[in-house]
Amino acid sequence: MLSEGLLNFSLYTIEIGQIAFVTAVIVLSVAVCVKIIKNKKTKNHNKF
Repeated sequence: MLSEGLLNFSLYTIEIGQIAFVTAVIVLSVAVCVKIIKNKKTKNHNKF
């Protein structure tokens, strides 16, 4: 009973980890795209 619960918990944790990883990758990709777009738009106006 206990080992079965532990197995389910570990599988659940792995699933959460995968979802979190995919979400992080998507957010990072979007952030990079936004940064590139902003840099292209503001390149002519002000250089940092």
